[in-house]
Amino acid sequence: MTGVQTCALPISLNSIAKTTDPPVVDPITLYCIWVAEIQNAVIEVFGGLSITQSTIDLITLLIENLKSSGMANGFLRMNGEHLSYGELEHGAVEYEISRLESLRSWASAKGTTLPAIPKNDLEGQQVGLYEVMDPACYDTLLATEGHGRLLISEDSYFRGIAK
Repeated sequence: MTGVQTCALPISLNSIAKTTDPPVVDPITLYCIWVAEIQNAVIEVFGGLSITQSTIDLITLLIENLKSSGMANGFLRMNGEHLSYGELEHGAVEYEISRLESLRSWASAKGTTLPAIPKNDLEGQQVGLYEVMDPACYDTLLATEGHGRLLISEDSYFRGIAK
């Protein structure tokens, strides 16, 4: 991907161009926004958020996996300002399922779903990314580039790929 404008949280409004189209948020950052309970503030700043259908599908898959596996091995959690891996205790699975279901409902209702269509035909390294990335992340890059939107991502490696 080339030419995608990106930013990380916390958002410095002076460092990004004002756009009329809601920016695209990657799946991990969407989860971080939800866990930090700043989703309404982010929407207020940008006038909305855009996601891909594969992001909703990924959340649905996580919910299904948690429901079918009972006690999962662990989960990503906010630890201060950082994500960390934590073992799930009894009752935590139901809590995480509830939180993910709420996130999915909120994202479906408040987010603009964009098709994962690039601006130009993909070639070389861009095509190879599909083999090493989760479809939700890959589709996020395609939708961001194809629609000329700002990408909000906590992942510096992901932002680097987008640029």
